[in-house]
Amino acid sequence: MKLPALLCSAVLLVPALAPRQEEKPKKKDKDDVSVTRFFQEEAERKSKEIQGSWALLDYSDPAQPPQSGAASGFATFHDVLVTMFISVDTYESRMFRAHEFTMVNASAYRYRFEGPDTLQLASVMGITNQTPDGDVDHEPSNRVYEYSATLKEGSLELRNTDSVTLTFRRVTMKEFPESALRKLEQQRSGTPHWERDEGDGDKPH
Repeated sequence: MKLPALLCSAVLLVPALAPRQEEKPKKKDKDDVSVTRFFQEEAERKSKEIQGSWALLDYSDPAQPPQSGAASGFATFHDVLVTMFISVDTYESRMFRAHEFTMVNASAYRYRFEGPDTLQLASVMGITNQTPDGDVDHEPSNRVYEYSATLKEGSLELRNTDSVTLTFRRVTMKEFPESALRKLEQQRSGTPHWERDEGDGDKPH
C-alpha cells in the first residue's frame, strides 16, 4: 500500500525538524592563556613604572646626525597622557653645504603599552616643525607612533622602526630652584639685575 503523498512529505521532514546537537566550544590552551596574561600584566606594570618626568639625554637619527649635546627636552607620563617637549639642533646635507636647523615638537599624546616592550602614542594636540616646508604647524590629532621601549634603572629608551632613538633619564623630586627665587625677589623689589642663565639641576645638559 502506498502512503499518501502528504504523509510521505511529513515523514521526510522529521529528520530536518530534529534538534541539532551544538558543538561544544573548544577550550583555550592553557599555555595561550598564560602568555596572554603575562603580556597584560607586563603592560600594566610598564604603564605604572613609566609614570613621572623624564629628561631627554640623547637623540640619535641615522638619517640626520644631530650635533653633539644638541638635544634637550622633557616627557611627563601621567595616567593615560604623556606630554613631550623636544628640541634638537641638527642639519641636513645639501650639494655644497650643510643646512642647520632645529627640530621642535611640543605635544600631548594618549599612550599605552602593547605587550611588555611596545609603546604606542596617539596625538591629542601639539605643534611641530616636522612639516614639508619646515614651518611650525599644528600636529594632526590621532597621528600615531610606535616605539620599542626599554625601561630600566631610571633610564628610558624609545626606538622607532627607522632606528631613531630617544634616551631619557628620570627626573627626581627637587626643591624650587634658588636662582629662580632670587630672580623673583629682585623682580618684586624692582632691583635692576643682569639676566643670566643659572643651572637648576633639572636640565639634561
